[in-house]
Amino acid sequence: MDQEFASSPSESTWEPPRVLHTFIRSYPDEITTRGQVFRRAQEELWELCKATGSCSALEDFLKRWRDPKHPDRIQPNALAWFEEEDFIACALSNGRQDAVRIMQAHGVKPGEVAVLAALTILEETASKQELELILEGGWGIDEPVSHSSPPLLGYMISINNEDMVDWCLARGASPNAASPIGGNAMQKAAAQGSIDTLKTLRSHGGTIEGTDLVAHAAFTYRSGEEDRLEIIQYLLDNGAPIDAYYMGNSEEWNSTSNPRFLWQGEQNALHFAISNNNKDLLELLISRGADRGLEMLSLQTEYKKLKPRELASLLGHEDLVALL
Repeated sequence: MDQEFASSPSESTWEPPRVLHTFIRSYPDEITTRGQVFRRAQEELWELCKATGSCSALEDFLKRWRDPKHPDRIQPNALAWFEEEDFIACALSNGRQDAVRIMQAHGVKPGEVAVLAALTILEETASKQELELILEGGWGIDEPVSHSSPPLLGYMISINNEDMVDWCLARGASPNAASPIGGNAMQKAAAQGSIDTLKTLRSHGGTIEGTDLVAHAAFTYRSGEEDRLEIIQYLLDNGAPIDAYYMGNSEEWNSTSNPRFLWQGEQNALHFAISNNNKDLLELLISRGADRGLEMLSLQTEYKKLKPRELASLLGHEDLVALL
């Protein structure tokens, strides 16, 4: 078949890959004859990745799709279809580590869905083997878990798994590696981690100077949470700017297409202290020189720009108004 020899999207015989709709079992639009061949191949591979699948049958299937010019790997167009569906995730979810190894040996790489499947298994069973397989298969330790989620290191901080934080760092994870929208492990540590975790990340190259980490810590802070106050003090002592806006350096985050921006708007640590009625945090920030003249906006203000004193008055926090 002519599509067997397509090696790049620029060729006329290349069939753009599509996801196999495993529940609907059909495509919403027209599909070519070549596409139908790939679709049937996807369905066959789906069955082979189930718990009852045969390793020998999987090997035979993949051999049928070898690239005639490069017998050691799958032909590119077929590979694109297999990776679009992320059959590595299917195999992991079915406990088929053997199938994962076979597919990865043939050049099938894991995608975001496979990483999420491995993380689900980690949380449910504490097994690291699936993540180790993912890394062996070509997933980079600093690749973001999703478009809006940081790499694995940040994820481990968000689920409070310090052992896996060390596991990631031992494999070369960078605390500064970010998702396309801008989130990284340092921000997760400031907002959710312990001060020891933050110090560990810093010792592995994590950046504090010139960042928005104080805003991240202030966003999650609630009155009386001494550990988070200690983190804010530590950040300020080590060069974090007190007035930096939350995600202020991410153009994509600060967009009306981002639902969180529509709710949260443009705020820094001082604004969060006022919005959340955290008097102790407000007093700390003022004592450390926070600018009381910087404006903010959010859903609460109906996107009208307000100064800190105006925000406190709008929200009825009169004790905070007196401080501003």
